[in-house]
Amino acid sequence: ANRGQLCFKGKFGMGFINHKSRLRTPLIRKGNDLEETSWEEAIQFMAEKLATYKGNEFAALASPQKTNEELYMLQKFSRVVMASNNVDHASNTKTGLVSGLADTLGYPAGTNPIWELEQSGCILVVSANVTEEHNVLGVPIKRATMNGGKLIVIDQREVELTRYATIWLRPRPGTELMLLGFMLRVINDEVLEDLEFVQQNCENQSSLKQSLVKYFDLERVEEITGISKDKVQEAARLYAGTDPASIVYALDTIPEEQALEVTHSIPNLALLTGNVGKIGGGIYPLRQGTNEQGACDVGCLPDFLPGYRAVY
Repeated sequence: ANRGQLCFKGKFGMGFINHKSRLRTPLIRKGNDLEETSWEEAIQFMAEKLATYKGNEFAALASPQKTNEELYMLQKFSRVVMASNNVDHASNTKTGLVSGLADTLGYPAGTNPIWELEQSGCILVVSANVTEEHNVLGVPIKRATMNGGKLIVIDQREVELTRYATIWLRPRPGTELMLLGFMLRVINDEVLEDLEFVQQNCENQSSLKQSLVKYFDLERVEEITGISKDKVQEAARLYAGTDPASIVYALDTIPEEQALEVTHSIPNLALLTGNVGKIGGGIYPLRQGTNEQGACDVGCLPDFLPGYRAVY
């Protein structure tokens, strides 16, 4: 999946492997002390203890650094053996990151493999410090720009990707949602949408158009966001006029109360321009955990079974 690329810890954090403090045998608390024991005794001890906590008394918390297979087994153990849906992974703290994708596309996950970003003609990065927090993903983004792809960055911060950006938009704090709405308004007004794709795959386009006209007066874009109308139009035209185009986002600077609306606006941009269901297009939510996407896919969640089948 990562084509040999590693995060900073993977590249340099190797000292712990043979560190003198690393545990090499199981420990069981006896009295006030932790004493070394065999694997057989440790497993038997755990099984006897866990058997007394079935049902809602039991909860399992996984590391998002585990493999899909390990995560699947944990949720299966929790649900089948321990009779409990109380299972989650430790990095699942930004649930709003994909809520809008579930509402608009039907499933709370990214749409494309990360290496397809290399084939994007335009990449829109929204509130994401990619090269610091998701640096493996930064590789295909940089390669895309080196191959002539365009990069639009929406971020108040001067993140590293701004050095590669064709357009860098710095909205006032808390106005990112309005900025995305203004971009949608430009695409709508200038008929930059993929009409054939929209007619075949989308619903409620008339409602979207009415809301854009009602709430997003382009003459007020600079007053609200601090970005000139011309700059917003340039960014919207570049994204809508490039095929294929993709969106990468993390909501780092987005107020929590706006997260759901932002995650609706992002797929609306992709759908309106026909950038869903094609190589080099798509939407990429940047989850926090190493394999957080895998944990969600295989059902390591309290409200979803594997494949995003709702528990209730």
